[in-house]
Amino acid sequence: MGNLNGWLKLRRSELNLSLRDAAKLIGISHSYLSTLEKGVDPRNVLAVKPTPETLKLISSTYDVPYDFVMTLSGYYELKYSEDSLVIQDDEKEVETLLNKVKYIFMEDDDLTLSGEPITKEALESIIDALNYGVSQAKKINTKFKSRKDANELRL
Repeated sequence: MGNLNGWLKLRRSELNLSLRDAAKLIGISHSYLSTLEKGVDPRNVLAVKPTPETLKLISSTYDVPYDFVMTLSGYYELKYSEDSLVIQDDEKEVETLLNKVKYIFMEDDDLTLSGEPITKEALESIIDALNYGVSQAKKINTKFKSRKDANELRL
């Protein structure tokens, strides 16, 4: 399994949702979401692997591509190649690309920052900054798109 549990916690935090609120939106029990976020079933201490149907609910609620959560869960294998940084036609959405970057950050245990191993806190700070940048870009994009649309109506 990838790092679904860490990502679930991070995404829920990004959306400012409590465990119960997130579970309700997804359509699963809060205890099951808690188990997914921990990554281990407390009854038998085995790794938890949610069904593709549950992952579909999560991807829809958390507004991320289904393939992304399937990869995090270990259903799909993420393959890197020399041209893995090439943006495909179906990957033009900035938020989709950002999710890929977050996944790469969370999966690589050997990341460094200025030559030193990066701490979890520093990595979370980078991800927070990226999220903030996207939220600000959305506001700017909406503002300028509205102006452009208004100018086109005048013509």
